[in-house]
Amino acid sequence: MPSAGDSSSTQGGGKVGVADIAQKAGVSLGTVSNYLNYPNRVSQTLKERIKAAIDELGYVPRPARGAAALTGQSTIGIIMTDIEHSLFTAVFEGAQEVCEDDDLQLIGANAFSDSRRQSSLLKLFYSLGVKGVILCSVVDCEADMEWARSVGLNVVLVDHAPPSGGPQACSVLEDNDSVGVMAADHLLAAGCKRIAFVAHSFDYQSIYDRYRGVERALLGRSGINLSVIDSHGIMEEDGTAVGATINKLGPQEVPDGIVAGTDNLGIGIITALRDGGRYRVPKDIKVIGTEGVRLDSYPPVPLSTVAAPGIDMGRKAAALLLDEIGNRRHVHGTVLIKPTLVPRASTFVGSQSDIRKINRTT
Repeated sequence: MPSAGDSSSTQGGGKVGVADIAQKAGVSLGTVSNYLNYPNRVSQTLKERIKAAIDELGYVPRPARGAAALTGQSTIGIIMTDIEHSLFTAVFEGAQEVCEDDDLQLIGANAFSDSRRQSSLLKLFYSLGVKGVILCSVVDCEADMEWARSVGLNVVLVDHAPPSGGPQACSVLEDNDSVGVMAADHLLAAGCKRIAFVAHSFDYQSIYDRYRGVERALLGRSGINLSVIDSHGIMEEDGTAVGATINKLGPQEVPDGIVAGTDNLGIGIITALRDGGRYRVPKDIKVIGTEGVRLDSYPPVPLSTVAAPGIDMGRKAAALLLDEIGNRRHVHGTVLIKPTLVPRASTFVGSQSDIRKINRTT
């Protein structure tokens, strides 16, 4: 499990963390964490890139402070939905900053998108005596929140609202409704008329809210058609399968604008469309993602996206948790953090030279 102690000082005195290594190597935070903790999960090519970044930055992990420093009342826990998804590792980085300012350790655990594992990790952190837990919840977590409340464990939710009618808690959310609105408005401004929302499992609140935002943006607009394509997953290979299916559609059936429920889906779609050779991005089909994640691979056309403010979400979640722990007058609340539109070549309307210029600078 990555901890806030996984950083070191450079010769110039600046702190180097896994985020710096990830940026230098051009990989996700989760990939760097796997390199440091589970190297067998990382390809040889990525290992070489990460090692080169570590050597250049002079990163040396801090020595452990002993088991006592990693448990008990000096520690905050964070359960991440999936460490391979850079939103959650960015949340970790933001929370880490706040914890370090309060001289606290932050220990992270990966739920692997498994609700049972999430429940087990919550109980594990309680058994370690942590001060509280930041929970990036997999799905609706009423049972987990009921249990945490019954044992007096402070929990702040990230990327998921408190269960309706269940125990109240603080939560920090990306404004995913606005994500959908911004993505749809961007496609409309680019002239799209047949817009498809590509995703799987509306059980994820973030996916559902993004779709709801797209739907709201298109409501009442004449001549605009909205369809939903089930990707049967949220990874790049699932997007590749969707793109292959779109390649088989006739010109009157094919969407001219796609909102991808995750950036990995968008990458897969763009790659498959390029490989199929029938429809071009962005001339025939414009594609926009909805996360702004750090990626281990890049599409042949840079992906426009609506970027999540993961580090800010982590900072706010940690601040709310520490206030709940230390302030008897603490009042629970939900904080919505606005996303940012990042337009790139996959939705760009302009000359080929302008598109090439965007390709070089994004």
